Amino acid sequence: MKQIQILITCSMLLGMIACQRQNINISEFKHQELFNIPKETENFIIANNEYEILKNEFSGFDSYIDYYIAHGNTYQTDYSSMSDNEAIRIACVEYLMSQKDFLLQLNSKQRKELLCLSMKKQKIKFDVKYSNPMMARQTGLQLITQLLSIEGEKEILQSISDYCSQHEFEYGIYNDKDFNDFLMQIISNHCNK
Repeated sequence: MKQIQILITCSMLLGMIACQRQNINISEFKHQELFNIPKETENFIIANNEYEILKNEFSGFDSYIDYYIAHGNTYQTDYSSMSDNEAIRIACVEYLMSQKDFLLQLNSKQRKELLCLSMKKQKIKFDVKYSNPMMARQTGLQLITQLLSIEGEKEILQSISDYCSQHEFEYGIYNDKDFNDFLMQIISNHCNK
C-alpha cells in the first residue's frame, strides 16, 4: 500500500509539469506528448496482473468496450482502508486501448464511440466525492487525447493547447477539475454532433 502511495505521489509530481509549458503551439508540439502518462505509472500498469489478464484475454473492439462499460462507474474514497482495484482495472484497460496499434485498427465510428464513452468515464473520476483515482485520470486523459489526435480533431486540440497556455495547474493537469470540466464540455459538444 505504501509503495502505491509513493508511486501515485511521484506520478502526481511528474504530471504537474505536463501542461506547464508557455505558449503551446500545435505546430511545435505533438499534443499527445503533453498528456502521456509518466514512465513510472506506465511501468506500474504493465507490471500489474490486471494488465496481463486484459492483454491476454481480450482482442478486438467489442471485448474491450464491453469490459470498459462494465467497470469504472464508481471509485473508493480516499479514506477507505481498502485498495481501489477499480481504478487499477480502468487504468489498465484505458492504457491498452490508448495504444496506437489498437486505435488504428478501429474505424472512425468506433473511435468516436470510444471517445464519447471515455469522456463519460473521465467525468466519473472527478464526480466521486473524496476519491482520487490518479492513475485512471492519467490513462483516461491519454486515451482521450490519443483519440483526438488520430481522428485529426485539430480544432479541439487547438482549444486544449490554448487552455494549457493560459492556465497553471497547481496539482497537475490530471487533477485539475476546471481543466476536466473544460475538456468534458468540448468533447460533449463533439459527441453531440
